[in-house]
Amino acid sequence: MKSDKTTDTQLYIVNPNPQSVRVDIMLHRPTGTTPLRSETIAARGAYNPKLSGYGGSVSGGYVTVEVREQLPVFAMEIFGTGASKAGLLALDMTRPQSALFAAQLASTQTVDTILNVINVGATAVDLTLEAYDESGSLVKTVKEPRLAAGQQYRKAASEIFSFGRDVIG
Repeated sequence: MKSDKTTDTQLYIVNPNPQSVRVDIMLHRPTGTTPLRSETIAARGAYNPKLSGYGGSVSGGYVTVEVREQLPVFAMEIFGTGASKAGLLALDMTRPQSALFAAQLASTQTVDTILNVINVGATAVDLTLEAYDESGSLVKTVKEPRLAAGQQYRKAASEIFSFGRDVIG
């Protein structure tokens, strides 16, 4: 998470449910947890604030979105400068066998996707990563050691998958 004069983070929280949901948005940093906002998202609606809208500069940490009604929502984070953007998807850690799909993967001499997974759940989870090429074919599957509660996994695609060639998918 970052918000300063050159970089900003924007959240996209989508409610796919036929009824509205109330969410609590929390910023977690090594120094503690700060409630950012509570928001009601209309049925099949969305909420997409910029971190700069909460005031002040922020650097580091991560955001959680807690749904009071215990219904699923889809969340994504977009961050960067005007020249480059990156994104993160959110996963409901309370559901076993959950899966995330990112629309972009690049591992070339000039571009390398960095995958970042944070286990915000209370128990350890198994982490399996799959890479698909531009035609949708599975290129490689990697099973990582268990990710403990509160642990972060952050690696470049080239390091995770060791493709040995350029892959864009």
